[in-house]
Amino acid sequence: MRKTRNFSLAMAMTLFWAGTAAAQGQPLPEPGQRSISFGLPGNLGHNTFGFWTMHSEKLNLGLNLGLNLVSNSTDGTTTSKVSNISIGPALRYYAGSLGPVVPFLHGQADIRYGKTDQPDRSSKGFGLASGLGAEWFPTRNISISGTTGLGFSANWVSTSQGGTTIKTSNTGIGTFTSALTIQLYFGGRGAAVASQR
Repeated sequence: MRKTRNFSLAMAMTLFWAGTAAAQGQPLPEPGQRSISFGLPGNLGHNTFGFWTMHSEKLNLGLNLGLNLVSNSTDGTTTSKVSNISIGPALRYYAGSLGPVVPFLHGQADIRYGKTDQPDRSSKGFGLASGLGAEWFPTRNISISGTTGLGFSANWVSTSQGGTTIKTSNTGIGTFTSALTIQLYFGGRGAAVASQR
């Protein structure tokens, strides 16, 4: 874990020094531009990918896909497998800019499914979240962002043991902090950051 955190820090610092000179007055993406996003290694949620489109000068609409596949060996013989998948829409509404840093309002929803073979367990659920974030543009087509806020989740779990199926459910509300995310924009010429934003 320490190595991946160091890698994330080194990558962020490299982008910072490479983009500092160009960052002043750096243009934001223009309406119609598309982008992909992914979490940096060493952060919670780094296995989530996003596909985004700038709907307007202030609204960025996305679709996030999360995939987690884990295989574990116990005593060198028994292998357990865990798989989780989630998908859902997301949005960012840019409120204004502070140079190359743009704060935004964040909202997202997702549905999720999980499966574990030892024990034999499956789960399904959904989540809603909203909060505040900031997106930093070291260059025109690259940004680094993070989000924090409040989320709601509901899950239904089915566990099979000895021929018996046990069903449980849970709901929860709590705060969250997202992974540090890199976003790569492509297409279009980019629109200049308006000083009045």
